[in-house]
Amino acid sequence: IGAGFSAVIGKYGFAAAEQSFVVRKALIRIQPLDVIKTYGEKAVLRYKLNGDDFLNDAELSEIEQYVVLASDGVNKTAAATANGYAVNAQLTKEEMANLLLSIEGDAKVVVNKAPLTVKVKDVSREYGAENPELEVSYIGFVNGENESVLDLSGLKLSYNGIDVQTPVNTYTGVTEAAGIDAQNYEKGIVISSLCGC
Repeated sequence: IGAGFSAVIGKYGFAAAEQSFVVRKALIRIQPLDVIKTYGEKAVLRYKLNGDDFLNDAELSEIEQYVVLASDGVNKTAAATANGYAVNAQLTKEEMANLLLSIEGDAKVVVNKAPLTVKVKDVSREYGAENPELEVSYIGFVNGENESVLDLSGLKLSYNGIDVQTPVNTYTGVTEAAGIDAQNYEKGIVISSLCGC
């Protein structure tokens, strides 16, 4: 029976009612994503959409204009911390022609320590002489930093098995550096010096 049709059958009259079909706006959930970076790097904040399988490129591009992500952990100088920096997600517009937008979920930026290579400088001496004082150099500083950011209060430089009676030779792996600490650097490789004795 089509709309507007009417008929009388026996004692009853029939009329077709007007029907309506409603298309509601779809809800798109925007979820900020966790980021893991190394101290000295700049983080790029991202998000994912839940329920976006049917969206076209124009709608995806429009959504991108309305999503604002920010965090103190983005900058290269953000200090290393396993606890992370919260990602603040906001929408400048919550409703589009066919869509409703909603921020859901939390995210954080975790900043890991930057790797730092420590090298004990090469030394030499004559047979029978005392071992010279050891010095170190560093590879891996970021953000224009230098050894001034290190805690060297516990620094210990030592020889392993080298004394005044050590025979003349060139030795490797006989010096050691320990006790170096820093908030934003992880002591990685320790390169022992060459010892010409």
